[in-house]
Amino acid sequence: MKYVALICGLALFGLGLNGFFSQSNDSTPPANGEVQEPLEYRITLIPALMGVVIAGCGLLAIVKPETNTLALHAATGVALLGGMGAMWQTRQAIGKIVDGTFSFGDTATDLALFMSVLCWGFILAKITAMSPTRPPA
Repeated sequence: MKYVALICGLALFGLGLNGFFSQSNDSTPPANGEVQEPLEYRITLIPALMGVVIAGCGLLAIVKPETNTLALHAATGVALLGGMGAMWQTRQAIGKIVDGTFSFGDTATDLALFMSVLCWGFILAKITAMSPTRPPA
């Protein structure tokens, strides 16, 4: 599970950096007329910061095995915060998928979808790893 935390954290880190550096910094307003301030660009670093924390917890569990349980529980808590934080944008994207109007290209929607998949996937893997084994029938 500690390697899953490390891989998931590195994937979130890469996702956040990709979202940050792939934004356009031109001053032309988008189609809806809103001008995006430079401070709003930094919000795409949230997946990267969560990825650093999750990867750090995974690395701590690898380096110091006695902190395995505590570090992985902390990583799961951060993944829960990330998954719940991305749910609003994900809910809107699922509505667009149902309507048939969804397309990739919106940075906020893409980040939210991938962040939801990574965070909830990590939580599901953690729950699966914690479940007790059943005796053979």
